[in-house]
Amino acid sequence: MVLIAACLVAAGGLVGRQPRRAWMLATAVAAAPFLAYVVSRSVGLPGAPDNIGNWTEPLGLAALFVEFLVMAISLRALAPDRTEVRQAAWNASRTGDRVPERAGRF
Repeated sequence: MVLIAACLVAAGGLVGRQPRRAWMLATAVAAAPFLAYVVSRSVGLPGAPDNIGNWTEPLGLAALFVEFLVMAISLRALAPDRTEVRQAAWNASRTGDRVPERAGRF
């Protein structure tokens, strides 16, 4: 129920005014069941020891695939644009050129 509510909040945020926070929430919402699946299949969860080693369950693999896609798309949406990074690096490297008289004065 919590994941469903979080998905609805993230979807509303993507349509709303704060898409960056919504993308962060979408990443977290996809990562939580992904990690739970890995833990349940590797060391097991309390009360569910039957799933240990059951990595090839079709529905589980489909869920992992979709969760991975959501995480990848969300992280790509959160990544800065390469032109912005280049521009910021260019501006930072030129900062010393603009104020040469301040170099060495402290």
